[in-house]
Amino acid sequence: ALDPNLVGWFADQLTQMPGRVAEYGALGPLYFVAMAALAESLTFPVTPVMLTSGYIFGMPEGTAVMLVSMSCAASIHFVLSRTLLRPAAERLVAGNTKVRAVNTAVEREGFRLMFLLRLEPLLPSSITNFAFGLSTASYTEFLAATLLGYAPYTLAVVASATVLKDVMGDGVDKPWYLYVAGAVLYAGLLWLITDIASKAVDEAIRDEEGASELAAAA
Repeated sequence: ALDPNLVGWFADQLTQMPGRVAEYGALGPLYFVAMAALAESLTFPVTPVMLTSGYIFGMPEGTAVMLVSMSCAASIHFVLSRTLLRPAAERLVAGNTKVRAVNTAVEREGFRLMFLLRLEPLLPSSITNFAFGLSTASYTEFLAATLLGYAPYTLAVVASATVLKDVMGDGVDKPWYLYVAGAVLYAGLLWLITDIASKAVDEAIRDEEGASELAAAA
């Protein structure tokens, strides 16, 4: 579990983020990326950070900033699992049937399964990153799957914060019900995508667990 003092400190940083980003001027987005990547690599919840990004940067910059920061955090875990933390990551995989199944399935299916696991996470993102790092997947595959798989949910959250800010500030030039209709439509599409991804992931993991059981019984 995260230290409550650390959680409180970062929550305070989020509230100060709009002012800090403005203070840094052209370097503001880089400051946000660095802070967000640090938070995500320490496994802080990502949704509040996405909302803050949407509030500060709007669309599409807020989405781009978040995708960069999440990719940086995921890359840190990925590299650590192949270097300094490899023994610990190997123990994690060996001691958890589901993590082991994910690791083996990624070995077999590569980019496709990594992409699906980003769309519909089966495990916490940090554990997933370590499982990916222990596979033979290339960093290019990992990064592409991370960016593309994270994009739909990130876009939805950042857009919701952006629209809410505009509506509350009377900065909109369209009727409110058009925004509601767009949100409902996108939410339905996102649900459909994640449902398809979830079924595909479940099938791949079941197949891998079944194969492991057969191998153990032989």
